[in-house]
Amino acid sequence: MDSTWVKEFDQTLDLAATRRLIELLDGRARAQTVAAGPGAARLHPGLDAVNAEAQTLSRAQLADGRTLAMLLHEQFPELHFGTLNHCL
Repeated sequence: MDSTWVKEFDQTLDLAATRRLIELLDGRARAQTVAAGPGAARLHPGLDAVNAEAQTLSRAQLADGRTLAMLLHEQFPELHFGTLNHCL
């Protein structure tokens, strides 16, 4: 394991976490309960806020997945995906 491998692994992990958050965001847009437990009390309103903000954006802005990733990062800067759960 060298620093190049670690960097590539971290980037892949970040990409997977972003994809998962976008899946959760899509679920909330369809009024689904996407989480349970204490963290859900913060996650659901945060995802709803991102969905509300996304409604104000143009289709061109939303077509670029980076825009949603940026909005999610701004809403959840301390969210970390663990191996077993999502830790807020």
